[in-house]
Amino acid sequence: MAEGMLPALEGLLTELFGPAASNGDRVQEISKLLDNFSQQDGSWRYCVYFMEHSQSEYVLMYATKVLEDLINHTWASVTPDQKVEIRQFLLEYSVRHHARLVPYVRNKLAKVIVDVARQDWPQNYPQFFDSVLQLLQREDTVQFGVLVVLTLSQELMGGREDLSMLRRKELRDLFQQHVGNLSGILTSLLERAMEQREVGLLTAPSTPGSGLMSPPGSRSCSPIPFSVGTPSGFLKTPAFGRMPDASLSGTVSPLDVATQQLGELCLECIAHLASWVTLPNLVTHQLLQLIFHFASTAHLSDRNHCSKTGYSLGIRAMDCINEIIARTLVPAGMEAFLIKVFQQSMHLCKVIVDQDSGRMPSDVRNPLSSFDDKFLDKLREFFRLFVTHHIKRVEDNSQFPVLEFLVLFYRFTFKQPHLDGYSACLEVWIDIIDYLLAQVELVAGADAKRQRVARYEEPLLVVCSAVLDKTRFTFNSHELDDLDTDADGEGVSEWQDFLVTSLDVLSKTSQLFTSPIFQRLWPVCVDLSDKYLQIKGNFAISSSPIRADAVVVRDSPSMVYTLRDLSTLLTAVGSLAEHYTGDFFLATINDGQAVLERLIHVALLTAREKLYLLQSSEGSTEFTSALQDVQCELLGALGAYCHWLHQLNLEAQRSQEALDRLVALVSTLTEISAAFFDTGVPEQLQLCAAHLLLSVSSTVRPQFLFSLPTFQQLASAATQSRLQQLPEKVYLVIYHALATALLLPWPGFVEADQQWSARGDELHKLVSGITQQFHQVSRQAGLESDVGLQTRSKATIRSTLSILQRLMKTVENEQTRCKVLLYEAMLGAIETAHNLFPVYLSHPDTASELLAFFLTLFASLKSQVGPAFAQRTSQTFMALFSDDMLRTTLGTSHKQGCEVIDKFLCILCLLTQETSSSFKTFLPNIISFCMEKIYPLVAERPDPDIKTTLFDVLRDILLFHWRFFFPSNVVLSRVQQSPGGAETSDHQPQFVAIMQAFGQSFLQPDINIFRKNLQTMEELNSKCKLYSKELFRQMMLQQFINVWLQVLIQKSHDLLSDEIQAAIYHMAMLDFTVFFTHILPAFLISSDGLQQGQKEALAENFRRDEDQPSFINNLKQFLGDVRYLYTVNQCLPKDSVKL
Repeated sequence: MAEGMLPALEGLLTELFGPAASNGDRVQEISKLLDNFSQQDGSWRYCVYFMEHSQSEYVLMYATKVLEDLINHTWASVTPDQKVEIRQFLLEYSVRHHARLVPYVRNKLAKVIVDVARQDWPQNYPQFFDSVLQLLQREDTVQFGVLVVLTLSQELMGGREDLSMLRRKELRDLFQQHVGNLSGILTSLLERAMEQREVGLLTAPSTPGSGLMSPPGSRSCSPIPFSVGTPSGFLKTPAFGRMPDASLSGTVSPLDVATQQLGELCLECIAHLASWVTLPNLVTHQLLQLIFHFASTAHLSDRNHCSKTGYSLGIRAMDCINEIIARTLVPAGMEAFLIKVFQQSMHLCKVIVDQDSGRMPSDVRNPLSSFDDKFLDKLREFFRLFVTHHIKRVEDNSQFPVLEFLVLFYRFTFKQPHLDGYSACLEVWIDIIDYLLAQVELVAGADAKRQRVARYEEPLLVVCSAVLDKTRFTFNSHELDDLDTDADGEGVSEWQDFLVTSLDVLSKTSQLFTSPIFQRLWPVCVDLSDKYLQIKGNFAISSSPIRADAVVVRDSPSMVYTLRDLSTLLTAVGSLAEHYTGDFFLATINDGQAVLERLIHVALLTAREKLYLLQSSEGSTEFTSALQDVQCELLGALGAYCHWLHQLNLEAQRSQEALDRLVALVSTLTEISAAFFDTGVPEQLQLCAAHLLLSVSSTVRPQFLFSLPTFQQLASAATQSRLQQLPEKVYLVIYHALATALLLPWPGFVEADQQWSARGDELHKLVSGITQQFHQVSRQAGLESDVGLQTRSKATIRSTLSILQRLMKTVENEQTRCKVLLYEAMLGAIETAHNLFPVYLSHPDTASELLAFFLTLFASLKSQVGPAFAQRTSQTFMALFSDDMLRTTLGTSHKQGCEVIDKFLCILCLLTQETSSSFKTFLPNIISFCMEKIYPLVAERPDPDIKTTLFDVLRDILLFHWRFFFPSNVVLSRVQQSPGGAETSDHQPQFVAIMQAFGQSFLQPDINIFRKNLQTMEELNSKCKLYSKELFRQMMLQQFINVWLQVLIQKSHDLLSDEIQAAIYHMAMLDFTVFFTHILPAFLISSDGLQQGQKEALAENFRRDEDQPSFINNLKQFLGDVRYLYTVNQCLPKDSVKL
């Protein structure tokens, strides 16, 4: 019968998977036929016949898959004799046919053999590992044997749920017993592969410190393009030593295909084993030497123009090294071994980095460019793992000189053939610097801090100099020109990403060595700024035909490069501003002033000479873009140094000289800012100037600021609405700067000298000017009914509310006097906004902006507004949200309408945080609105936005008004009950409804809401003893535990498993006896898919440990066993005997 079925099966599978695949309906028909056949009793016997008599890879794969399903799903129903027959067939078939199988069938066959072992080894299949060892010892099956070992390792570390937790542990322990034997076999196999190459073994230096780097003048020492520091400095430090010449010039014999494949498979197997087995049992000195030998084959293969097979072996070997390095938990006895690994790794990297370029092909400029990108990725990964996991371990170890490691990594970094690899190396340098910064924080005293990092100063300064040169187009245009300047989906271009990473190295290093970094940056910045200021004078050709005050200049690539380099340097200099403030201010006051005065000088000339109007003779957009970038970065750097001016402002109260200096600098800065508000200035530049003005008013805050002529002129223009000729983004920031100068307290002045009354008068004038048109909108006749008039007024409403929100956010964290000042100035605008909301409720965009205004108002000025206005406003708004309006908006998921509701819920969230007694009477209305109007409409919605805010409101209702529900409770403590006494609780229906809403959210897929509500439950328990409340324990505790256990079993929210397990423990710890005798059995009783005996065994096997770590470990084992039993029971045939 099987003979007749085989041709038909081959035809069906060829039709299904072959080049001329059938259409969709036919595919479904064939798939159904194949599935039905595979589910028949005894179908595996046909598959055995098919595998013995067919050459079709499709048939072999299908038959193997049927056997796999049998083993994993219905193995318990197979008789012992049949199991023996299947095991023998699989092993014998593998021995006879593995060589002719295509890779994916061979891999599947190895997995099926391993699946049998997962079920039967060792009790019912004691000879399994002996069979594997026999495969490894036979010449014709050794490769398949290694594949079985690799597959076994992968399966033992996998997360499949078809084994109980105890069984998984048993298998891993069994496998660990054989690791030493496997290590010896894999070592022998690699030695055989190595013997085919006529090259000596790569050996690390036997003497520590005998040098990773050659002495100066050695032919293997790579030249350095620049020199910083003393002649005997960082780059000339001797290191681990030279690679013997024999290994540099050795010949390589290409491996045959079989040996090549076996070597790769052995190394892949070792890498996977190294990720989880006990390292001392696996990695011997001999194996380590072999791994490093094969890692070097990428270097040797390329040098002799062999095929790229050496790269494959090299990449696999680097995987082994990286897996070893990635192990962070290392037994104390392995410290010396790890040092040996580090030494060998550094030695290997030294050979690769310091190749003699004279021996490279003539068309290869950079030795590293001859290496495969994947291999270089592995090397970069090695350096990253070493730094993040082990640098602390080896920093003070005399067997591993860290400075030589930095030398090597410096060379590796700046020989990268591509900028993406270079950027990855910079990330590792950042990790190094972060480590040093963390170490400095652990040391007390300035001298001790300097001493802690003194030996790293010269290496890091050399790196920073090289990084600076690498970011400059003047030196590196051939690479930087290839970077894309167009922003990606996240708004960041390749150039910006590269620049941020590069400047991050400089900025972080400057936290350790401020003055030396500045000395490297500042002279370059001054030189480039001089060239920038000379552009108009030296390269002017004619006046612009478009604008009389514009000048056309003759640009060139070098001029564009100069501008782009200056932009980079200005960004870097601005990042150093913080190092001239705080404790360093007085010691560096002259340096800080010199920097600021130079920046002001350049900016002032830019404004006066109108350099922003320069035009390219070639019409080059690159020139225009580079010019604008320089000017924006210049204003940004000035804004950064406003923090230095803030400290000068404090010093000015004690020194007339400092005051004179401050007045001069601030006056010039305001003059510079105002100069860019002229017509014809690019909008982006105007926006930068406005932000500079805002920095002066919000950060420096000098007493005399508002009296300056420039500020007076701007204030006058603001009150007369003349600033609105500028782009909206610009004039909103100017309004903000003007108001901030009046609102914020002057630093260092006592309350009596703040002149609040006079400042209040000025603020009233300013706010009246800002809101003049806003008030006129509400006074327009027919506004309530004229839709066209409503639409035309939207822009005025939007811009006015935007600036008022900015002002409120400015005073949110300031003293009460500032808030009162602003509130009194805004009273009329608040009332106008209140009156406009009903009119614009049918305009979701404007209604959302009005609610955003009230949200900011209640967040920033809640005390000034008072509970009466808050209650009146919220009641008014709540009444406007009719049932029909809510149903229509939420039912159709109207985006803007949902935003309106979401913002109103945010307002309610703020109001519920008010704990005054006057607010308590309004709380039932909020609960009713949320639970009766909103929750039923959003409970099943997939969109999380409104639900997230709704649950925030419910959380705050419980957290801030706990006594509303439990008036006899004392928050943060547990009530001491009298014997037989009962807790009192009010408003039980509302409390139960809120808790049911939280419980329902745990049944839904949104992980963010799940996380937020789980945190709420835990917070309520921590602060209010939620889980201890009698009402909760009697009505809800069992339900919450049931839901969470189901979530853990289904792994639907696996990212939160730790948090869920902790919450279950906190509930169980109330009474472990109740948990183990009632709650857990009740959960098992309600669980479908488990037999009664299984449920009893699960409950009995859950150990009764009461400390949290043990309880959670036992819980994890319980969950794993439940999943295993579910899987087994679901896969058994109908009416079969279940475990």
